[in-house]
Amino acid sequence: MTMEDQDLQVILDAIHAAKTTADVQVVYDKWAANYDQNLADMGYVAPLNAVKTFAPHLPNRNARIMDAGCGTGLVGVALASLGYVNIDGVDLSPEMLAIAAKTNAYQALSSADFQDTNDIPDNSYDAAICVGVLGPVVGGELIEDLVRVVKSGGLVHFAIRSKWVDAVSHPAIERLRNAQKITVVADVRAPYMHGQDAEGAFTTLRKL
Repeated sequence: MTMEDQDLQVILDAIHAAKTTADVQVVYDKWAANYDQNLADMGYVAPLNAVKTFAPHLPNRNARIMDAGCGTGLVGVALASLGYVNIDGVDLSPEMLAIAAKTNAYQALSSADFQDTNDIPDNSYDAAICVGVLGPVVGGELIEDLVRVVKSGGLVHFAIRSKWVDAVSHPAIERLRNAQKITVVADVRAPYMHGQDAEGAFTTLRKL
């Protein structure tokens, strides 16, 4: 294992060990400068596959989209490459947002803790997309909050590692279904990253 591999493993271990979003912010702030290259080296394809599975359901390229957990802007760049022009990015890490700003993919960028996003008004967006956020630290409550911030008829699209679906995303979807707040438009399995145990679930919900 090279020194670079060791450093990356330290970062990944710190993320998995994080207990709060504040812990996560510290890690991502430190990781920001090397984030894109590290993920490319890891074969991280979730942003591209998320946009690929999302775009067929949102033909309006002028739709107002929130990229929740935008990081350095990988999802925003992929959306912009398909002609979407009205994207706002929200992320926990100011250092990540500074890099995302350089992509010119976003109309606006802001910092937010995804466990306290009530400052984003209800029914604000035509769609929300969330990649690389949901997991052991940020749970399914985020899905419910994203449904809150999109308009009636709007879309929520998220990508999550398949191994976390049963514990994180499935219970949230069932709560929303039982409350008659959403329908499931699509649920696709595709690579989240290259390698073993790296499948992702790419799910599209429509708000009723």
